[in-house]
Amino acid sequence: MPLPNSIPPYFWQAPELINIHRIASRPRLISQSSIESAISGVPENSPFYMPLNGDWYFNYIDNPNHAPQGFASEHFDFSTWDTIKVPSNWTMQGYGKPHYTNVQMPFSDFPPNVPQHNPTGLYYTTFNINDEWHKRRTILHVGAAESVLAIWLNGTFIGLNKCSRLPAEFDLENALKKGENILAAMVVQWSDASFIEDQDHWWMAGIFREVFLRSTPKVNIEDLFIKPVLNDDFTSATLSLKARLKFPSTPFGNWRLRVSLLDYCNKPVFDDEWITNFESKTYIEREAWWQISTERTVTQPNLWSHETPTLYKVVVELIDDNDDVVEVVSQSTGFRKVEIKDRSLLINGQRVIINGVNRHDHHDTDGKALSRETMELDVLTMKRFNVNAVRCAHYPNDSYFYQLCDKHGLYVIDETDLESHAFRLNLCDEPRYAAAWLDRGMRMVQRDKNHPSIISWSLGNEAGYGCNHDALAAWIRKYDDSRIIHYEGATRDMHWDDNFDTQFSENRSHRPDHFLATDLICPMYPSLEKLIKFSNEYTDPRPCIPCEYCHAMGNANGNLKEYFELFETMPGLQGGFIWEWIDHGIVKQSTNNEKYWAYGGDFNDNPNDINFVIDGLVWPDRTPHPALFEFKKLAQPVTIEQNPVNPAVFRITNKQYFTTTRWLKFSWVVESEGVEIANSEHSGFTIAEIGPRQSIEYILPKHVFEKAHANARESFIRFSITASHNTSWCNTGDEIAWEQHALCRAKNQLLPHTIAPSTIQVKNDGQICWNGTKLQMDLNTGLWRSWYKDSTELLASAPILNLWRCPIDNDGLRLKNETRPKPLANWRRLGLDDYDVKLVGLKQSSEKNIYSITVDHEIVLHSGSSVIQQTIWTFLKDGLIKVDTVVKIGPEITDLPRIGIQMQLASGIKNCEWYGMGPHESYCDRKSGNWISRFSSSVAAQYVPYILPQSHGNHTDVRWLELTHENGSRLKFTFPEPLNVSVSHFTDKDLENARHTIDLKPRQETIVNIDYKQRGLGNAACGPDTLEQYRITSGVYHFQYFLEV
Repeated sequence: MPLPNSIPPYFWQAPELINIHRIASRPRLISQSSIESAISGVPENSPFYMPLNGDWYFNYIDNPNHAPQGFASEHFDFSTWDTIKVPSNWTMQGYGKPHYTNVQMPFSDFPPNVPQHNPTGLYYTTFNINDEWHKRRTILHVGAAESVLAIWLNGTFIGLNKCSRLPAEFDLENALKKGENILAAMVVQWSDASFIEDQDHWWMAGIFREVFLRSTPKVNIEDLFIKPVLNDDFTSATLSLKARLKFPSTPFGNWRLRVSLLDYCNKPVFDDEWITNFESKTYIEREAWWQISTERTVTQPNLWSHETPTLYKVVVELIDDNDDVVEVVSQSTGFRKVEIKDRSLLINGQRVIINGVNRHDHHDTDGKALSRETMELDVLTMKRFNVNAVRCAHYPNDSYFYQLCDKHGLYVIDETDLESHAFRLNLCDEPRYAAAWLDRGMRMVQRDKNHPSIISWSLGNEAGYGCNHDALAAWIRKYDDSRIIHYEGATRDMHWDDNFDTQFSENRSHRPDHFLATDLICPMYPSLEKLIKFSNEYTDPRPCIPCEYCHAMGNANGNLKEYFELFETMPGLQGGFIWEWIDHGIVKQSTNNEKYWAYGGDFNDNPNDINFVIDGLVWPDRTPHPALFEFKKLAQPVTIEQNPVNPAVFRITNKQYFTTTRWLKFSWVVESEGVEIANSEHSGFTIAEIGPRQSIEYILPKHVFEKAHANARESFIRFSITASHNTSWCNTGDEIAWEQHALCRAKNQLLPHTIAPSTIQVKNDGQICWNGTKLQMDLNTGLWRSWYKDSTELLASAPILNLWRCPIDNDGLRLKNETRPKPLANWRRLGLDDYDVKLVGLKQSSEKNIYSITVDHEIVLHSGSSVIQQTIWTFLKDGLIKVDTVVKIGPEITDLPRIGIQMQLASGIKNCEWYGMGPHESYCDRKSGNWISRFSSSVAAQYVPYILPQSHGNHTDVRWLELTHENGSRLKFTFPEPLNVSVSHFTDKDLENARHTIDLKPRQETIVNIDYKQRGLGNAACGPDTLEQYRITSGVYHFQYFLEV
């Protein structure tokens, strides 16, 4: 049927039409019944707040023009419709489907046109209005709806909104009635707005943030702008306040505002009353004819920062001519100063390193409809892992998220709901989209302006750079000069991303006017070389803070340490925001009722960008990836350095900017080869309080240092810094920081003596027996055929040279025909994933009663290249085998995934213990978050369940590895020089053949990898490749290990 005639036809394809009857954006102001409730109460407990969340009637149709006859009329019968939860995405409730694309649009139409098949949701609900509410003004608040929302009340058209990530509010006064009211809504999935919401995440649909009614007096405080301005020495501040009043028509009467400022204990800051008058003059030339402006000086305010998020409360009462309090509202505020000086971003005068992450809204079963508990879990987890900043990628969040950042202390870049990625070089200059550009940024700033956590406004993401951006930047600068502006697109003329592939070449002429649109140099995925060049050669007065770097897709985040080193030591560099916080997997169930996390294409959503949506530091259930422990270590607020001359002396530095170490507790443990030999509890360890950015010296007691050297074994001291008391985000005893240093670097005392056993038996068929051990070598292949200890078979597959790993995402996207110049394509071309092993020579010798076998193999790759391997097996006393391996890589092979030995052990191996880096997986370019000790685990627990299965579980710097059979026997590998090891119930082929975790079925066998080296992880899924020092090139490699049963 045709749409109701109160709404324009094809409103979803008219970019100039951004709203109808939507009221101005504002902070979340809920009228309170009294000043007492405004001070101590929860705003949502106000009698003037009515939630409409819950089950609504719902009908899903394929086009807005196909709404049933009479839809939106007061007497339409919706009682037979399905019900759906509001807020929710209908795409997560069994209607339509989620659809993932990165750059490309999910359909082929050009803006502003969208497909004829345009899923549309029709909603109905009812609510009751009492006498008191009916005498007042009632506002409908819809937190967010994707992508176009139209509202009717009791058959009357109320309004329309086009913007998916900001609230829409509508005045219901003209259609509201006492008693039951019928609210109808239409939500259209695809619109002209979709082209500027192309934001590298799931396309959803529906009303997915809270819906409520709020009631205000006929004359009310419509807007409140609280602006604390600190003086230069931060000892006092001017607190300015601007309130906008709402009148039914022409302003009338004389009104007053009574303002109370309360500290964090809810105690008044001022002894006298703060009252400002308003005269109802209406002549046009008055500067602000419906506004009241006032200010007061605050002396010695407690400052807000990420370390000390001290909040004040501003309570405002509106008083009429009769001295009656008409309305009470409140807002939190904080005193902090943001400025750019000398290539630095200063927070309260300090050059704070930004240890940031990007964050999309995501829940694995609810889509974009996040509960408050989920938002708080994100913020608390960030704080617990030393994150101090978050970029709202790529749209404004729910207001509650900013309240959490205010409370717990996170700096926020608040980002405009603008990304025209597929058309980013066009729409930024398109006049038809200019109104939407300006509207989205203005409304974000108007809503969020009172949050101290927000230090910067962002003009959007990957939306080109054009005159629409400059217009928005100009408005923001005029409206709010207390914050800076961020926009990556304005600096793309600096060619930050030329270090890695782009999808197509761009003409990026220099734009000297890009100062208009950004106060930060905020590139995406810069290389270390580009950052060093910026620091050393550029004269740009702005600091460089990458808005995206170190792409966290799968097993990733290599060389994060090198980025941190630059951020902390080089002028003009000041941290950045990792892409990104969370894997956007969606729970799906297999035909066998097994749950797994799905990605692009798993819902028959075509076109799609497969698993590029799985790129976070935490899994969808907020469980941390191993890489997040790397971040936590590098971002920790305390460091401890060892004196290079006197290893018993340590320098403890408080890296915090505003707080002392009073809230922290220090302790240490000394271990010798992984076994504790001393601890601080018994050594009288005390640390004086350390001021911000200050250091002290600590000397380890002499007897402890001597004990660490007494047995000439390798020993380490591990300092642990924990919370001494509960805070808003951590509990007493939670580890905040740690540091480990070597006290004694003695050689591994566990290496065996090279004395031949007297009982060895060598047979002509290649069988070797001694002390209950029997090995059988195939003399035709030079590979072990079996390995028995007593009657137990230990070997399932012979030890062989291994040059391959199941590709991690940074090696190349294996689920698509990878056309980008990534390592994976070259490795497959060489044939590293499937090669033949050819026996070249086999020699047995028994010199000086030591029996050995020398085996030479040629590894023939399908490309014609070859690798030469020589292995010498030497049999020693007590069932020991010494293994020497030499590998020669020819000059035509310039890059390898790994060099090592892989073997499969027979079923029955259940547990492992190792002495080396742990407890998390580690790699040569990602091991700062681990320390050296003894760690134990089941073999099954070594599995790291990356959503797209890939290589995992490596441990670096391992001195020995011990595997335990279920019958109690043990197999031990000892390494004269530390090597990499991993154990698993999956082969690389198992991982590579799996698209999801449920595709993996653990083998009974245990796969053991002993690697001389593995290629680093790098960031090449979206960013620079692995650093040269972490790659494997041509050359000769020699490594050695011992086997003992």
